Amino acid sequence: MKTFILLGLTAAASAIDIALFTFQNGYNGGYNCPAGNARRAICSNVNPNSCCGLPTGGFPSIGFYGIPDSWNLEVRGHEGGNCARTRTIDTTFGTNFKCLVNGPYTGAGYGFRSRKRSPAVSEAGVAASEDCQIPDTFITDEGKKFDLKGMDGEQVAEFLQDGFAGSIPKKFEKYEVAA
Repeated sequence: MKTFILLGLTAAASAIDIALFTFQNGYNGGYNCPAGNARRAICSNVNPNSCCGLPTGGFPSIGFYGIPDSWNLEVRGHEGGNCARTRTIDTTFGTNFKCLVNGPYTGAGYGFRSRKRSPAVSEAGVAASEDCQIPDTFITDEGKKFDLKGMDGEQVAEFLQDGFAGSIPKKFEKYEVAA
């Protein structure tokens, strides 16, 4: 019986999406999480106490999407490459979205406030032994969507550098998917 209950609770849990936004003119100076079409890299289905980030760069804002309303979370923005050091901590409850501004950030993560902080996450960030998820989706200002899962790490880095600059090279057009 206890196993059945635990399996039910596991199935009810889900992960959230994290978006890394670049500077954009016309969106309050670029330091917010714009709605609608806005240039962003997304890590889909990020689990608690893990990382979504990149080794370099700097994102002025990060957005946490698809948060179940009943979740009481601590959301974190990190700096120094991936999730090396915690830069900003905030909380959320009763909403499905949270935006952290005041970057630059190189990564983001979250955890449940109702539990003791995992030993893997501290003010120093996510432990080196933890994997940091790289973005798996990119959306342009025009709403074009690109699936990055078929690329290796170097290709993703090249794509994101060009994509955040506002231009997608022809060799990456095959990764475009219907939005």
